[in-house]
Amino acid sequence: MSSLVVDLKKDPRVKIYSDLLRKWNQAYNLTSIVDPNEILVKHFEDSLRLVSYLPKTGKVLDVGTGAGFPGIPLKMALPGLDVTLLDSKRKKILFCETVIRELKMDGIRAIQGRIEGLDCSSYDVIVSRATFKAEEFFKILAPFLGKNKKILLMKGPSWEEEMKHLSLKVDVFPYTLSDGSQRVLLQLGASETISAKS
Repeated sequence: MSSLVVDLKKDPRVKIYSDLLRKWNQAYNLTSIVDPNEILVKHFEDSLRLVSYLPKTGKVLDVGTGAGFPGIPLKMALPGLDVTLLDSKRKKILFCETVIRELKMDGIRAIQGRIEGLDCSSYDVIVSRATFKAEEFFKILAPFLGKNKKILLMKGPSWEEEMKHLSLKVDVFPYTLSDGSQRVLLQLGASETISAKS
């Protein structure tokens, strides 16, 4: 399923963001991905795969945002969202604040902290990209699920191993990036569920 509503080759915000990432990365080690084309695919394209699973408005929390993925690209694609970026590392929050300022974005903020110390009940959707092990992530956040709320976790090939001791049921949506990389989106809540092992 393609959801690339931001033109990765032509949108000037993508180049500004990518250039900032590579510049800051020289001093702060924000990402191991430094090739411009790989940044487009493995950070931007991957992040934007979430668009089809999000409402056009509502409150989104990006947990362990790192350099702002997927939260900042999602805000670029869905400007009606109210987005909070959460990370425990100050240098990553400073970078995200710089990107938000340079892109002149409203309705998005970066805060330093950990998910364990945050009240997540006000968010409609909670997302994270490869930051947590699936079992840990869903166990922490499942208590915050309510009607029409959902939790989305983006993972690589290790997701099945991470889920084998988890009793919760999740929807599983595999997808392939344009470079052939295999990914999966795990969704808890706001839909009929299927077994993660199916």
